[in-house]
Amino acid sequence: MKIILTIILVILSIGCATRNIKYDRNKILKKYSGDYNIFVDNQKMDFENIYLNRYNIDYVKLDKKNKNVNIKQLKSVELVEVKQLYLDSMHNSNGFNDEKKLELLIIVDGFPLKDSFKIDPKTILSLRMLKQNELNNIYGERPFDGGIIITTK
Repeated sequence: MKIILTIILVILSIGCATRNIKYDRNKILKKYSGDYNIFVDNQKMDFENIYLNRYNIDYVKLDKKNKNVNIKQLKSVELVEVKQLYLDSMHNSNGFNDEKKLELLIIVDGFPLKDSFKIDPKTILSLRMLKQNELNNIYGERPFDGGIIITTK
């Protein structure tokens, strides 16, 4: 009887639709961004456009039944828009006109990301802003107005 009860409990626990997973941004994007809704602190987010501090993650719960990934942070943090950092820097340095549409190359830890990218400021180890001529010297002629290279902790 004990063996049957143990087998039933194991089957029920394996069949559970909710489980905790380790926070790995790249794996979450690869496996779950297409089919699942991703929530950060109970707010639905486009996870491709944000970068969270992995040391500030309390847990990540995967709900297969409802197709949700719930990410809970230890402390809620205001995310900074990377494009705005660039515009503020260029505006302060040479009176750059931020009215026009900018095409930026944003690279975080070697991965190119979208233009409207937000990041947790506490996860930034180094940030390097490149003007168009510096970007052309490094990466060749590209259709970008500037670039930002970010290294995270």
